[in-house]
Amino acid sequence: MECPRCLGKGHVDEEDIKRLRQELKWTTGPCAYCEGTGTIDRKLIENIPADAAFLVMDLPAEERKKMLSGNPDAIERGRQYADHMEHFISQINYLHFDAGLQVLQIARFYLIGAEGSLTYETEKKDLVEYIERVIQYKEDNG
Repeated sequence: MECPRCLGKGHVDEEDIKRLRQELKWTTGPCAYCEGTGTIDRKLIENIPADAAFLVMDLPAEERKKMLSGNPDAIERGRQYADHMEHFISQINYLHFDAGLQVLQIARFYLIGAEGSLTYETEKKDLVEYIERVIQYKEDNG
């Protein structure tokens, strides 16, 4: 059947992300639900909803296979990941809107102890961009 996540296109675009309310969790790209084919087996919907935040393209193949087959432990790990993302977004909003921290201060807070690593600047840049997205989303959507 046609993939309910990407609507058969094989890739997730901004409209799909908004329709499924995953604005701060997904980015555009190949559809992880149908693996870019545009079609799925009906059984998939029984195991994992189309809007499952944890079913993304960079999921390890073995974990993906477990999730798609309905493995309860894999599904629970996915739910925990989704809960973690919600908590992280809430923390960013609290630190900015309630505690008054600026974007760079929030990024430094999350990167404490990583300052000397080889990937620090890249991680900081990526985190700053994400924090800015979270703040902008909150400002735009209340």
